[in-house]
Amino acid sequence: MVPDAELQLGVVIKALRDVVAPAVDPDNKLALEQLHLSIATVGLVQRGLPLAHARARQELLNALDLAEAVGAAGCPVETMPAQAALADPAANETRLDDARRAMLIAVEQAVADAAGTERETAVARAVIRASKPQCDLARAWSAPAGFEVEPDALPPLADLLARGSAAAP
Repeated sequence: MVPDAELQLGVVIKALRDVVAPAVDPDNKLALEQLHLSIATVGLVQRGLPLAHARARQELLNALDLAEAVGAAGCPVETMPAQAALADPAANETRLDDARRAMLIAVEQAVADAAGTERETAVARAVIRASKPQCDLARAWSAPAGFEVEPDALPPLADLLARGSAAAP
């Protein structure tokens, strides 16, 4: 077996296209549809594998920006654990994702605490503004799947990951 994950995924895609696809009964539309979706999904994983660390860093940076925006709107959120994960050169995707989830849970609590207070509108507006970069990243990441209505309107994925890549130790 080939040890390189990207190459292994390429081998799987080639086998599905060149061997399995021709063997599927052409009258079985559901099987063909699922096969093509499977090939596309494996292709997305293959494309994303080398970008996984930059994506995890960028998603944590986006969560940190969201927390800071909510804090500026009057609901402070503790950001030190996220900043520590970003500063750690050994932080892998799992550590970065765990820090992002913890940050988003804290943001969620801050937003809930603002409900019914004079800060509610300012916090809601801050969340809406600060959510755009993460939304754009998610849309650009998934654009090759073919479901994006206006893929050309999205910033390039490389541009959206640049900050996370540049910030990498």
